[in-house]
This record gives sequence, structure tokens and C-alpha cells, in this order.
Amino acid sequence: MDRVPHRRARALKKKTVLLLSLLAVLLGGLILLWANRPYPLPDPGPAEANRFLLDRPEEEIAAVAITPPDGNPYPLVVTENGLRLLGREDTPLFEDLTDRILYAASRVETALAVADTAEGGLTMADFGLSDPYARVAVTYTDGTQAELLIGDLSPEEEPQYYAALRGEGQVYTVLRAYVEDFFHDMWYLIEFDQPELTGDFLDRVRISGSLTLDLCRAAVGWRMDAPFAYPVDGNKIDSLLSSIESMGFESCLGTLADNDLAALGLDDPVLTVEITQAATKVSGKDAEGNDLSYTLPEHTYTLLLGAETGKSGVYAAWEGRVYKASNFLFGFWKELTAEEFLLRQPVNFLVNQLDNLRVETDKKTADYRVEMVEALLQNGKIQTDEYGNTLYDAVIFKEGVETDAQAFLSWYVRLNDIAPAGRVREGYTVSGDCRAKIILQNAETTREVAFYPYDALHLAMAVDGVCLYYVDGSCLDIISDCP
Repeated sequence: MDRVPHRRARALKKKTVLLLSLLAVLLGGLILLWANRPYPLPDPGPAEANRFLLDRPEEEIAAVAITPPDGNPYPLVVTENGLRLLGREDTPLFEDLTDRILYAASRVETALAVADTAEGGLTMADFGLSDPYARVAVTYTDGTQAELLIGDLSPEEEPQYYAALRGEGQVYTVLRAYVEDFFHDMWYLIEFDQPELTGDFLDRVRISGSLTLDLCRAAVGWRMDAPFAYPVDGNKIDSLLSSIESMGFESCLGTLADNDLAALGLDDPVLTVEITQAATKVSGKDAEGNDLSYTLPEHTYTLLLGAETGKSGVYAAWEGRVYKASNFLFGFWKELTAEEFLLRQPVNFLVNQLDNLRVETDKKTADYRVEMVEALLQNGKIQTDEYGNTLYDAVIFKEGVETDAQAFLSWYVRLNDIAPAGRVREGYTVSGDCRAKIILQNAETTREVAFYPYDALHLAMAVDGVCLYYVDGSCLDIISDCP
């Protein structure tokens, strides 16, 4: 047998004393922290943890009555088609949501046992359970019932609520994930079709109310018809169309007639949005494989945005029905400004969109014609991209005579870069002689960009007769430098 060294034993005793001292300090800190809690909580009872509340199979559930946080209760009954609203059994509900509700009503697992109010000292009110945040009453096929009360959020790092069964004194915490499907109001369950819009098929977006804005698809890009007649920034319209495609409502509150529109702010909406979808040809095959094709006529959808539902939502009306919508998906409408859509670089026709370009200055005038011809390989074959699409080269004619295409294209890129230095002062109108003019033209549209004196260093820039910006006077050198 090995001997235990006495010196080592004495060293261990010193460490033990130090450890006990540290534990005493830690215990004192915990007692102080305990005293500063909103209400005193006993140690979790491990023997009661992981209990399953409402722990009976789904097959034994006959009905589930939910009182969500908004305080408006609704009963659900089990039918051959799953859960349905009592008295509205023919109303379709979102099946994935009702399946989750039925599952949750059969199995709510506790995280911790935190108190037994029957022992005195603490009450249900201390946990928000005397006036619960939400309640769930389950009726079983044998006629018995159980009611789950869901109270305040606990201070745990992971989101948990205090919970208890009515008639019992024991209080538990349950993870939010196990009970959050009980927090939806009745309308959230009712099935409805979401908007299905494709940006490529949209021709117009007209907004009135707190914002006036009228955007319309043009021969080249989009144009603004109100509050200004002006070309539109392509990136900005693409972003708007993408946001429109992503629109999705949270819940349907029924028809316009079913709702108090004044209470929802929809009798005098903040914004009225009209979205026009172009006539669309739809092609496909029938069950036998035969080709089918039909045309959907042009249609204008109307969206009304009313009062806020709270911090994160808004009431909306769409195609004759009323919805709740999140600001995450619909808030962009209220953030739009006309200014952000104004095209700041108006000489923006793509080369393959350009048929003719004319430049006029006090020094010279030049006319160009652009033709796109098939690009040829050295062997004389037509050049294509990796997808088999034909590639084209630009051929440039100046005053009817072919000229250096590369020199023209390099100069045209410089024209593309002409951009505002700032916004003209309120009420400004152009005056004086036009210093320079650029006219872009194709078979469908003509755009005129003209420059007038503004101050000693700048020129006012008018696009199709509308002057909103001024530019640096050095742009005259770029315009005059035509090849």
C-alpha cells in the first residue's frame, strides 16, 4: 500500500478552505441577485421538470378553444377534414397551421418547474397567470377538459413563458416554440390566396394619397408621369418591381363588407396603389399533351394601405378583401419618394436601343446613325454566345458616312456619365440660349437633353423640357468632343 504524503494532505486542506471562501462570496452574490429579482422564485424542481402538459393523443381531442393575446377567443372542432372553426366548418383553414395547433394541444413539454403556489408566498399573478397572456382549453372525446394558461415571459435567456394548468398550483416554464401557434388570432388561420405578380408583366404603378407617383413602362425603360414627366432610374424600378413580387399578407379579415373600414383606416387610406398587369399570353399543355394557349386580359389591381396594426404591421385592402400585412413586406410603399426614381444620367439608351443621335453645340452639329449587324468570325460564320444567341456589332455612320465605331462608342460612354451636380432651386425655369443639346432616337421614342445657363460654373439640364437638375459646366467639353 502506498503511503499518503502528509505535506500533500496539508496543501489540499488549504485549497479546500480557499474554495469554501469563494463559494461563500458567490453565495452572497447570488443572494443579493435573488433579492433584486422582480419577484422571488424558488429553485427549479428537477423532479417536476420535463412534465408534459395537455398530454393526451391527438385522437382523443374533440375541440380546442384558443384565447390568443388579442383577447378574442375562437373554438376549433375536430372534423373529418381536420380542425375547423365551430359554426364555420366549411371555411378552409391553412392545413399546416391547424396540424401544428392540434399537435401542440396534445403535447406541451415543460422546461422547468419554478414554483408551487399552493405552498403560499407566491401567487399566479406573480407569473402573469391570473390574467393570462393566452389560454388553450382542450375538450376530449370522453367529455373531460383541460385548460392551459400561458403567462409572462420568464427571464431565461431562451424565450420561455410561465405556464400552468387551471386548477393546479404548480407553475412551469415552457419554450415559446411549443406554444407560439396558440398566439395567432382567428383570421390568421383562414386560408386565402396570396398576390402573384410578376414584374416583367407589370406596365404601370400609380400611387395617390400621402404620395403622388405615377410610373409607366416606356419604349426605353420606364417613365414617370407624375409628379414630373421624367425618365425613371432602371435600378430603382427593378427594386420596386422585386418588392411587389414579394408582397404577401399575414392574414385575411374577410371582405370589405365584413369590416369596419373607418376603424382600420381604409375608408380614407394613407396610400392607394393601382398596379396594372399587361395582357399576358399563357401557354401550356392539357392532360393529353395537346398545346394550349390563351390570353389573360389587362388587369389593374388596387391596394389600399390603412392604419398600423401595431409596431410591425398595417391593415390593407386588396381586390375587395381586407388583410393584415407586415411592414417587413409592405412597409416599402410608405418609404417611396418621387425623387429616388428620377433618372440622373439621362443619356442612357443602350447602343442596341439607339438608332440616331444628334449633337448640337454653339461650335458644331453632328448626326450619327447606328446599325447593329451580325458579328462574324474570321471564317465568315456568324458569332454566337455560349447559349447560341447571335452576337452583333455596332456600325456607326456620321453624316451618312461610316466612321470609327470604337471612337464613337468611347465618346458615347462619356456622354452616359453626364450626371447632376445638384437640384435646381425651387421655382426655377430655364432662360437664356441653349448651350448644347443631345437628341437620342429610335423607332419608338425620342429623348432630348438640353443644357442652359444656370450660374457661373453650372448648366441647367432639361430632359424633354423638364428641368430638375444642374450639371457641371465642363460637360460642354465632353459634348463638343464628338468624333
